[in-house]
Amino acid sequence: MNIFGNVDDSLVKDKDNSGSFVLNTGIYKATVKSHYLTNNAKNAVEAHLTLDINGGDHNFTIALTWDGDNSKIGSIVKDFKTKQGGVFKKVKPGYVTLNSLTKITMGKSLKEVSQVKKMVEVQNWETKNKEKKQAYVIEGLDGVKFNVGIIHKQYESQASGKLKDTNAIDKIYNENNQTLSEIENNAPSTYADKFMSEKAGKIFDVYGRNEVTHVVAEQSNTSDDDDVSPFGND
Repeated sequence: MNIFGNVDDSLVKDKDNSGSFVLNTGIYKATVKSHYLTNNAKNAVEAHLTLDINGGDHNFTIALTWDGDNSKIGSIVKDFKTKQGGVFKKVKPGYVTLNSLTKITMGKSLKEVSQVKKMVEVQNWETKNKEKKQAYVIEGLDGVKFNVGIIHKQYESQASGKLKDTNAIDKIYNENNQTLSEIENNAPSTYADKFMSEKAGKIFDVYGRNEVTHVVAEQSNTSDDDDVSPFGND
């Protein structure tokens, strides 16, 4: 008698998953496998990064500018009013993230890097296929190595009502787990230890702020779109 004899072989094939799984909240060694810049449906510039983490491909979409309109892409800096009637300027958190990545790994800010147009593989999330398309890339970014803080997020999809699980980048570190601020101030690594002690292994809401305590129901990849656009410095 063999109690394992009635299982269809097709159900138990060993599969090598790449990029389809969600990482636990934590700090990982990463390499930029590929990237490209596009503008989305709201004419905001986004960076699409494929990172090699633990031998698997993990895709991240980072918003670099504010929303634009039909005639021009969104601005990098936006004015906001205070309750007291004053004005302060703000950039997207994603711009800060990518700027930290280029400064830590290349020694250049986003204002200093060179952008060129080239043929890249772009994911079409409607057909689920990759397509060749011209897009802007940052020269020298592919292949750089660094450490990255990852957040595991879970939220309810507005379209399906199902729970979605995804990853987001919390912070960029050098290979000694120093943030850009710590490097520039010649300070030891402390943010990474604080992040790990407070957040490691936990699941957070869509904003990455509040811990979620229910069981993970579904995993998903982040979607992206559309036309190519640089930061505006052709």
